[in-house]
Amino acid sequence: MAEPSKHHRRVPTWLVLVVGAVLTVLGLLWTSTLYDDRGNELLDGPTATVLVALLGLVGTLLTLLLQRTREVQHQVTNSHKENLRDDLDLKHREVLDRMERIEAAHRRHGTEITQLREDQQQTRADLSGQASDIRGIRRDVGRLLDLITGREL
Repeated sequence: MAEPSKHHRRVPTWLVLVVGAVLTVLGLLWTSTLYDDRGNELLDGPTATVLVALLGLVGTLLTLLLQRTREVQHQVTNSHKENLRDDLDLKHREVLDRMERIEAAHRRHGTEITQLREDQQQTRADLSGQASDIRGIRRDVGRLLDLITGREL
């Protein structure tokens, strides 16, 4: 029995960015409330701001990267037992078979075109011979008419 494919619903990029920004702001606020036992800040303001901003940015970018990775994985994962390479090999064989059929048809058409050219040349030669015969017949008819009408007597 085939496993049902897992469809991951895509989280919009804008939502990831908004959540990342909100979490970064919350982190900034939280770090400003961190004090030791004597009441001193654990992190000075600028350092805390930079660290939290970097962590928020890295977290947001990693979330977007994970989302894109899942999209790619969904594209290459099959719902059947074969992998992407098997599918590509199958398509490659299909393309090669089609190309072989096209090449065979091309060779056949080339042979047919060559035969048509030869037939056309033969037809031209035959028509040229017939035209020569017709000219000869016209000459003969003209002579006969001349003999009948008495022009050359």
